[in-house]
Amino acid sequence: MSEKEPNFYNQEDAPEGAEGKPEEIRVEKIVNVDEELLKQVLEVENASFPEGMRSDLEELKEILENPNGIHLIVRGKNEETLGYLSSLRQSEEYEDLKDHDPSFEDSIENLYIESIALKPSARNIKNFNKLFSVFKNMATESGYEKITMHTRVSEGLSNVAQKRGGAKFIRRIENWHDFNEPFDYLEIDLQKEPEK
Repeated sequence: MSEKEPNFYNQEDAPEGAEGKPEEIRVEKIVNVDEELLKQVLEVENASFPEGMRSDLEELKEILENPNGIHLIVRGKNEETLGYLSSLRQSEEYEDLKDHDPSFEDSIENLYIESIALKPSARNIKNFNKLFSVFKNMATESGYEKITMHTRVSEGLSNVAQKRGGAKFIRRIENWHDFNEPFDYLEIDLQKEPEK
């Protein structure tokens, strides 16, 4: 399963149990995919998405072991795994996604976000900004022209990615992947100078 993300909130709108100062997080590139890491990522996956949208262990392993993407892990206090982000070259997602989005293009220059997941206790704008900033910098350094993604509208990432992450709305797919909810297709142009 792919193209998912959690509901983000401002700290003042934090759910019960998440009051106070946000936990300091660390974002690291995943370099070694072992059984323990997969177990931690699966735990994040299960805490973050409805059952029909979750990836299983085999899917996660295949994506995270793919060297043609950028994969990040989010750690909190005591090395607790709080989230992850996985991505692949857009060309590697093309065959799987073209039937769901006929306008989706086959491109080796674009980096497609496969999944963004943060545990509910770690979902806030500060953590999103840090994770997304690290990811965008790594994608730029790797020479990608654009970051692309299909984002869940109902959970708010489309709006946050546009307002905070510099993403541009391209189109909406009303029933993405037969999930019975709309997803937006967004792009971030990494070659364009940021607007001031």
